[in-house]
Amino acid sequence: NNGHSIGNHTANHMSMPNLANKENFQKYLDEIISVEETFREVTGRNMDKIYREPRGEYSLRSLSIIKDLGYSTYFWSSAYKDWDDSLTKEEALNAMIERVHNGAIFLLHPTSKGNYLALDEFIIKMKNEGYTFDLVKNIN
Repeated sequence: NNGHSIGNHTANHMSMPNLANKENFQKYLDEIISVEETFREVTGRNMDKIYREPRGEYSLRSLSIIKDLGYSTYFWSSAYKDWDDSLTKEEALNAMIERVHNGAIFLLHPTSKGNYLALDEFIIKMKNEGYTFDLVKNIN
C-alpha cells in the first residue's frame, strides 16, 4: 500500500547455482515458486518479478533459469557488515554516506537496528543533496 516492491530471494536462502542442474532443477523451481505462492496467499496479488540471488552467488545457468521464469535479477552495489546487530545508528549512517553513488543499490539487513534507525536520516540527507529514490523494477 506504500508503493514498495517485494521481490523473490528464495524460500530457504540456498546456493542457487548448486541447484541449477538437471538433478536439482525441481528444488530450484520450488525455491522460487513457493515464495510466489506464499506471497499470493498473504497479499492476494502477484509479486513483482524482481530477484536477488542468495549471498550474491550466481552462475550463468542460474541467471538464465530465473530470466526464463520472467524475473529481472538485481545485485547490490553497496554493502558493509550491516548484518551485525550491534551496529549503531551512527555507524550505519556513516557507512551508507561513504558508499553512496549514483545508481546505488544498498544491501541492508533488517536484523541490524542501526540500519533502520539511520535510514530516515540517510534518505533526508541524500534528498537534500539532490539524490532521488526509486524501485529497482524501474531501473532501465
